[in-house]
Parts: sequence; C-alpha cells; structure tokens
Amino acid sequence: MLDNTAYDYELFEPKKQKSTLPEVEVKALPKKKKSAINSGKLTKSEIKRYSILFAIGILLFGGFVAAKANYYELNNQYISSQTELKQLQSEYVCLEVEYESNVSVSNIEEYAIDVLGMQVPDTNQIKYITLTQEDRYEIKGDKVQASIIAIDPSNIF
Repeated sequence: MLDNTAYDYELFEPKKQKSTLPEVEVKALPKKKKSAINSGKLTKSEIKRYSILFAIGILLFGGFVAAKANYYELNNQYISSQTELKQLQSEYVCLEVEYESNVSVSNIEEYAIDVLGMQVPDTNQIKYITLTQEDRYEIKGDKVQASIIAIDPSNIF
C-alpha cells in the first residue's frame, strides 16, 4: 500500500507546546444600557445641549437671511444709481453740446452787435500799451494788491 505521508502537512507545521500559563476565565461584559437616542428618551443635559445648538442654528440662519436681504437691497440701490448716473451723463453731454453751440465767437459777436448795439473796432481805434510794473488793481479804497499771477508765494504766510 502506498503511504501518503508526503502529503501530511501537519508534519511540516511547528509543534504546539503546552502553555505554562494558567487558563484565564473569560467573562462576558455586562450589557450596556440602550442609548437615549435609540430609546427615544433624552436626558436633561442632552436636551439642553440640543436646544442650545438649535438656537445657535436659528440665529445663524436668521443672520444669513438678513445679510442676503441687505445685499439684495443694496444691489438694487446700486443698479438704480447706475441708471440714474447714465441718464445724468447723457443729459450733461446734451447740455455741453448746447453750450458749445451758443458760446461760439460768431454768436457772441452777433449778440454784441444786434442786442447791445456795439460796433466792431477799426484798426485805428486799437492801441497797445506796455507797462513797466506788474499788473495791479484796487479794491474799495487805498489798498493796492498785486494780481494773482504776480504774487510771490513766500509772502503769502
């Protein structure tokens, strides 16, 4: 008969030695109480903790809603200010064009001749003079002041 000892794997495993340690008795742990959440009953400290968290959550949510409302209101004011600014800028351009058309040299000359009865000066009516001193003017009395152009900045203060 054939011997199957070549296939006996227990021969190749290390042999177990008998333990010199005493056997330890294993005791089952006492069952834990059911958690308050699972049983549906909460303790006072848990109720207090959850109510504080709930109140903080409500406050944060209310602050968020108020901030968003304030943001939308300011955004609407900004948009209305932008549209008003664009309208005023277009009105300014229209007024500037009207001003430029009314303040031309030909319009001023026309107004002076027609309305004020002035005449265009002849060449013999124009006389040029040269001054040896700087420009000066008088204000109500004896005080004499130099023109703004000729003021010495060191004498201002």
